[in-house]
Amino acid sequence: ILIPLAVSAQTPAVDISFTVAMPRPHTHLFDVDVAIKRAASTNAPQEESLVMPVWTPGSYLVREFGRNVQDFAATDSARQPLKWEKTNKNTWRVVTNGAREWHATYRVYANELSVRTSELNSSHAFWNNANLLMYLEGFLQTHSTVRVLAPDVWKVATGLPAVPGQKNTFRAENFDVLYDSPFEASNFKTLVFNVKG
Repeated sequence: ILIPLAVSAQTPAVDISFTVAMPRPHTHLFDVDVAIKRAASTNAPQEESLVMPVWTPGSYLVREFGRNVQDFAATDSARQPLKWEKTNKNTWRVVTNGAREWHATYRVYANELSVRTSELNSSHAFWNNANLLMYLEGFLQTHSTVRVLAPDVWKVATGLPAVPGQKNTFRAENFDVLYDSPFEASNFKTLVFNVKG
């Protein structure tokens, strides 16, 4: 006997893109812009939530990354302000009014260098995406892009593949990959070597 399985509705396609900037590295503040965009044929919800993880790969304790977030704001595609509220320690709910395109901006204080945290200063930027980039609730399996705006003399290194034709822009197939791909931006040396050909 064959029993038909319920087919779940496919999650609507959403483009999620981040811009990480560091215009004043000495302040230890990253400027983050997250852009949410849905296709014109997609119905958008009236409210959506952005969530800062409380975990990071390889570190099995609850982490309070949301405590380093400041100056949160949300706008529609015309850059008009959207109402929002922080509903718990790591969730920001935005009243999008059904907008298919909207942005959130915020700053993250980063002055601790470890395998689970981030550091920004005048000599370099190192960050773990789990404590810098919020995810759109319900869309952890969605791809995203990260564009880095770093000082001109700095180079950017990460395990994520580059987006062809876009400077310092990288793509993650989902948020598991994104959160497992730290970044380094600085005037580092590049050493090239081969192993077994």
